[in-house]
Amino acid sequence: MNYKRLFSRLGLFLLGLGTAASNHGCAALPGEKPVYRIERARQEPDLTDWESPTWRNSEIGRMNNVYVATLFCPAVEFRALYDAGGIYVIFRIEDQYVFAKEDNRSNRISFDSCVEFFLQPPDSDGYFCFELAASGNALLYHCCDINAGKLTNFSAEEYGQVTIRSAFSGKIDPAIDEKTTWTIGAFVPFSLLEKYYGGEIDPAALYRQTWRGNFYKCAVFANPHWMSWAPLPKIDFHLPEYFGAVTFGR
Repeated sequence: MNYKRLFSRLGLFLLGLGTAASNHGCAALPGEKPVYRIERARQEPDLTDWESPTWRNSEIGRMNNVYVATLFCPAVEFRALYDAGGIYVIFRIEDQYVFAKEDNRSNRISFDSCVEFFLQPPDSDGYFCFELAASGNALLYHCCDINAGKLTNFSAEEYGQVTIRSAFSGKIDPAIDEKTTWTIGAFVPFSLLEKYYGGEIDPAALYRQTWRGNFYKCAVFANPHWMSWAPLPKIDFHLPEYFGAVTFGR
């Protein structure tokens, strides 16, 4: 999501809400770019079960950089694995005011209660964007320059290649005011990434590579907040120069 456009719609007053983060036990944490290691899965992980034995072999990443949290500051963790077929990602969110009304492929998915992960293979002109609403609906695209409008939304057929599993079944409206813990997982096949990457992704050689990326949590409609794994200088998720490092286990 391009948050320059977002703020023009919401009003610049949201920028002042950053102080609310400290009032809810949250604060943006500066520091060096983090590194996340994606381990190789020994068997296909369950996208609905955070505690399954396969996921327990993965590293846990946490979103400690919080820029705005108006009513409640979620606690967000993620795990990632890969195998010969592609990359698996699962998020666990301790949340409140969960809300999701947008249709699949909507440009406003990030206005819902939403998690996102962006990944950039080495020597790539662009990066992949996966925006996942709590409903299980999503916005998926490849981006070269968001400000110049250089992005390509995935086709309906390409959406069908990405598996998404949410703890919720469908849209959430009205919001769930109670504190709620939910998960959402996704599987992205390498064959889909190769189409935009322009080269082969050899799973056997990934342990020699360093990709780049970031993981995010956000919402606008209910309990506006913005969080990230790798720190950002401002609320704009499309800053690939601030991506963290993503490495692969053998």
